[in-house]
Amino acid sequence: MTVSATTLTTPSIFNNDLLGTETPTSKTVVLKVIRGSKDAENNFLLSINLKGQLTVPAHTPAGTYYLHYQLCLLKGNAPCATATATVVLLSEVTTPPVIAPESAQPSLVVYNGLSAQSIGINDHLHIKNIELYSQHSVCIFNRNGQKVFESSSYNNITNVFRANSQTESIYFYLIQYLDAKNQPHSLSGYLYIKK
Repeated sequence: MTVSATTLTTPSIFNNDLLGTETPTSKTVVLKVIRGSKDAENNFLLSINLKGQLTVPAHTPAGTYYLHYQLCLLKGNAPCATATATVVLLSEVTTPPVIAPESAQPSLVVYNGLSAQSIGINDHLHIKNIELYSQHSVCIFNRNGQKVFESSSYNNITNVFRANSQTESIYFYLIQYLDAKNQPHSLSGYLYIKK
């Protein structure tokens, strides 16, 4: 996510938090915030709703923010589960709007579904057209905001982010590159590794 003048909302983090084999809902669990990043007035910077969506207030500065929460089943005696949601806010990249001529370089396309089964299909992050941008960097962060991969020579063949060395989870990518006219660009998003 990038710094914004409006409030930002994430997709549900519950899709990554299974209780048994079920995705939590407000009908099956009680959600309790335990701790998290706070602002100067000691208020939590991130909030979470009953759908599992995190909200980031407008004008929150760039940085890594977390919210440690607990999910407890409404029925039964199962112990509560705890988890940490992390949001990495990147500095806003301002690039003047450009009307691309017909000969403009193709856009980057990130294929964000990965399999850690090492069967040769979707086992690494594929970034279409990355080879057309000689000056680039690719960074991958885990859901705790820790950098788990970095490369300035990503090539989709030998220098790649491999899924089999990571745990099943959601990861975030940041790709920064210069186009043929040395104009900076940035592309960010998420990827999912399935075991």
